[in-house]
Amino acid sequence: MDKQMPPKKPKPSLYLTIEDLPEIKSWKVGGKYELTAKVKMTSLSENEYHGKKDTSASFEILEITDKDFKNKSYKDLMHESGEGEKND
Repeated sequence: MDKQMPPKKPKPSLYLTIEDLPEIKSWKVGGKYELTAKVKMTSLSENEYHGKKDTSASFEILEITDKDFKNKSYKDLMHESGEGEKND
């Protein structure tokens, strides 16, 4: 019998709008970009994935910037909109 390999675990993904990071408007699909993020861990859990134990975490993005640009960060935009934390 052929032993089937378990499917590969999907890589994490990140969804951003131009309100989150205005630079994305000029980026190309398939392009590679380097981001810097300040995050707050909101949960931690241990799971079992195809018989293998794994630990995962969820995060809230507090600040995100494109390393190549010096435009406003997510944190700046959130403060301007009144949604940002007062005590960073």
